Amino acid sequence: MAVLTTALKTIVVLTCSLLLAAVVGTIGSVFLEVLLPRFFSALLPYAIWLVVGIYCGLLSFGGAGAWASGHASPWAWRGQNNEAEGDWITLPGAKRIGTTVAVVAIIELVPLGILFHLTSHDGHSLTFFVSALIGTILGRWSLMPSDGAPLSGNPIR
Repeated sequence: MAVLTTALKTIVVLTCSLLLAAVVGTIGSVFLEVLLPRFFSALLPYAIWLVVGIYCGLLSFGGAGAWASGHASPWAWRGQNNEAEGDWITLPGAKRIGTTVAVVAIIELVPLGILFHLTSHDGHSLTFFVSALIGTILGRWSLMPSDGAPLSGNPIR
């Protein structure tokens, strides 16, 4: 039951993050193309969508993991576990939650990326979804502590 709850929370957070990132990327692309045509190049939209996608993947991974762990709500400063020190990745069971969040995000991002690429026939949507996928995988396999690492209050140490 906990896995299903984590999966549903991940779908909600990732979908909201994708929508917000799409708005930010579109505004950034239009701003640079219309208001700054002198500095516009053909590769600039790809760079915008790459950066927005990586941030979307990382932030949705962190938000979904925090919400699923009960450490915090996805967009709030504090959650139910206010007295806990550190981030949600230092809590017991964080690897299970992080893996579940990453797998569900992959299951959601791959079909959406294929669907949007087939309907739009441009590389911007493919760049966005692949970079969001990379951001999610980067979040899971680089931010989570290793098995031998002690669980401290600060994961950076």
